[in-house]
Amino acid sequence: MSTDKANIFKLDSVTLQEYKSNPFFDCMPGAEEFAECLKCQVLTKASPYVLLLENNFGMGKTHFATRFAYYLRECKIDTVYFSAWENDYIEQPFVSFSAEILKYFEISKTVRNENLAKTAKSIYELILNLLKSTSLTAGFNILGNETSITVDNKDAIEAVEKFFDNFIKKDDFLISFKKTLKSFIAKLPNHKLVIIVDELDRCRPDYAMKTLEIIKHFFDIEGLFFIVPTNMRSLQRSVKALYGIDDEKLDDTIYENYINKFFNDKFCMYEPDYLSLVKNLISKDSVNFLIEKNKLVLCDQYNSLEVLQKNIAKFSRDYKLSIREVKKICERAVYICIHSNKNINCEYIAFKLCEHESRDTSNHSSIDLANPLSKDSKSKKAELLKFQVPQDVYKINNTIYHQDFSNEYEIFRDRRFNSYKEFDDFYTYFNSQPPAFDSFCKINDQFMRISHSYNFPLLKNYIEQKKSDIDNYRKEWDSSDDDDSIRTYYNNVIENESYIHTGAFKINKKL
Repeated sequence: MSTDKANIFKLDSVTLQEYKSNPFFDCMPGAEEFAECLKCQVLTKASPYVLLLENNFGMGKTHFATRFAYYLRECKIDTVYFSAWENDYIEQPFVSFSAEILKYFEISKTVRNENLAKTAKSIYELILNLLKSTSLTAGFNILGNETSITVDNKDAIEAVEKFFDNFIKKDDFLISFKKTLKSFIAKLPNHKLVIIVDELDRCRPDYAMKTLEIIKHFFDIEGLFFIVPTNMRSLQRSVKALYGIDDEKLDDTIYENYINKFFNDKFCMYEPDYLSLVKNLISKDSVNFLIEKNKLVLCDQYNSLEVLQKNIAKFSRDYKLSIREVKKICERAVYICIHSNKNINCEYIAFKLCEHESRDTSNHSSIDLANPLSKDSKSKKAELLKFQVPQDVYKINNTIYHQDFSNEYEIFRDRRFNSYKEFDDFYTYFNSQPPAFDSFCKINDQFMRISHSYNFPLLKNYIEQKKSDIDNYRKEWDSSDDDDSIRTYYNNVIENESYIHTGAFKINKKL
């Protein structure tokens, strides 16, 4: 089983050293540029500052966040990485927050021991006082059985805010804690402490909201810069769950506006380069054994590696799939190529896998993509098999003779061919079987002497171009006309994989 490198701080010290010269070497293209932009925000924004780094699940937030934390440390900017999800078993977020800060400075040795000891003492005193006098949980019990307040979204929010406001004003230990921590941060090299709070969207709703409340009310201290990589919709669901609000009529902007109170600004993470990701996951080296068996080829045709890579990237981007989902698709695509007993139809495999993954695990895509084997007019194959005589062929002296032309030369009427073979038969008939093209031209010459003529050279060019376009497409796609058979086979493989290939599912270890 391969090592999960999403959180690089879980790696051994030797492996971690690989990231020293370039922390983003295993990230998607664009990560380094985005990190520079984010570092500029850290160094220039007035603090306290809380930044929401928004992205969907599975898009590599932890992958980027841990490397960005490592990068800032290498730039001599003190940075604490805090995984909220790994600490949500602790009732009090303040305790785990504080422990992570102290742990970082104890290891990093960037401050003098007496300064750290003084800060630690202030933190411990505040924790003890919190445990003795009250609990932050009380801020949420306000909404429960201990009071008569109705669980209404507006009243609930105001009640919690009022509780914290009163608590902050009265508590001397909190004032002392803030003063000590502010002094501590002022003595840091950059006079700033960055805290990255990751995986908040995976936490229990109560813990997620408590953590945001802690950041807002306990850590609104000059010099502190918080970065929260998370999913906004997940936080909105936490608000609904925590306050017992389940009203479909309420606009999501109500919850979004409440969440926005905790943040000074919101950034969207950089857009992933799907093609680079797919090429990395399905490289020539990783599928060389398939190329040697001629299951995949390197030239530009329907079963080529390039067509597979290009179409997985295209459909993944269109369906807005996550990086995690793309990895799964690439693994399954190679598996299908290994075990398939039919020609490898790369475009259709890519389409079906992406469609299936989006349907199973993603509610964020409602895009109606063209099925490559569909007879629907949206598919490229259907478009190529349309035969529509150019108007200039039957336009004479600004008069349209479409109906006359179709009646006189029925073989050229506008139509849709049902298969490649049907078009091939038409093309052969047009070029070699009577009535051949010369015969049509002779008839046309007779009409020209009498009254008018059709533009047959233009028609010939149109048919030749249609033939060229279809032949070029068939290099990328199987020339077989048995689309129903191809569709049925791969639908069964993708939809019922475990039943068809029981015990045969083995992910390519080279991926």
